[in-house]
Amino acid sequence: MEPDAMPLYTKKKRTKRHTINKREAPYVIYPEILVIVDYDGYRLHGGDNVQIKRYFVSFWNGVDLRYKLLKGPKIRITIAGIIISRGRDATPYLERNRVGRDAIDSAAALTDMGKYLFRERRLPVYDIAVAVTKYDMCRRRKGGRCTKGTAGFAYVGGACVVNKRLEKVNSVAIIEDTGGFSGIIVAAHEVGHLLGAVHDGSPPPTYLGGPGAEKCRWEDGFIMSDLRHTEKGFKWSPCSVSSFHHFLNGDTATCLFNSPHEDESLPRVLPGKLLSLDAQCRKDRGTSACFVSKTSGDRMKELRWELSLFVHL
Repeated sequence: MEPDAMPLYTKKKRTKRHTINKREAPYVIYPEILVIVDYDGYRLHGGDNVQIKRYFVSFWNGVDLRYKLLKGPKIRITIAGIIISRGRDATPYLERNRVGRDAIDSAAALTDMGKYLFRERRLPVYDIAVAVTKYDMCRRRKGGRCTKGTAGFAYVGGACVVNKRLEKVNSVAIIEDTGGFSGIIVAAHEVGHLLGAVHDGSPPPTYLGGPGAEKCRWEDGFIMSDLRHTEKGFKWSPCSVSSFHHFLNGDTATCLFNSPHEDESLPRVLPGKLLSLDAQCRKDRGTSACFVSKTSGDRMKELRWELSLFVHL
């Protein structure tokens, strides 16, 4: 990376499994995520490398919980490394695509990120690279206006894809996170895109094929929607499950079939153990989480958490 970007982990050793049919995914796959924390994220966590490591280990354990719901094949998220940006020039693909003071053109930034990582050789071995930013992401419309409301961006079926003609990698995503774990479902959603899932209600892309998600309604509010108003917002639709199965048994997903080197120093810390609900809410929106006893007199309690967990693309 750039001189001001500091890799927290060193290169991981990968061990190959026994011979695997090209068209058959193993029982468990381990997408290795290279986490890139931008300069604002570095400042958000007080410039403390240990705190940043703890936060993002917990963060990706939260993402992993969503993928633990899948059975065939099982998907277990692992961390290939964490790169901490100690200056804005460490993430030039974000900086050169800034719109105003606090926004970035998400599509242009993702393209530039893929080209940057194609050229960069000083990185740990990884399957998917995810840049985490505090910038407000926007989508450039015809006429030049950049519309905010996008919380993440990734290529559908991009995992393992290297486009040598365009000199860029497609296994990249950019997500927003404000330090209160607000980006966990966004990260699950964008990694879902990279693993072949489209938005619920959408057809498959022509270059990828597969079942698509037209049989699953956008309004049902599963992870691959942005209308997550119920507990379904933490689950995958049947269409997403079918799309994962199609992609992972295709020709391009074999980079995910490696067993990662287990790092004993990465504890399984979940978000709720690192920050209380109130702390998470304050970090994300400056609001509080509170429990309100139901009027029926029973001891059940209702969680009212004033967080926006919606994602667009």
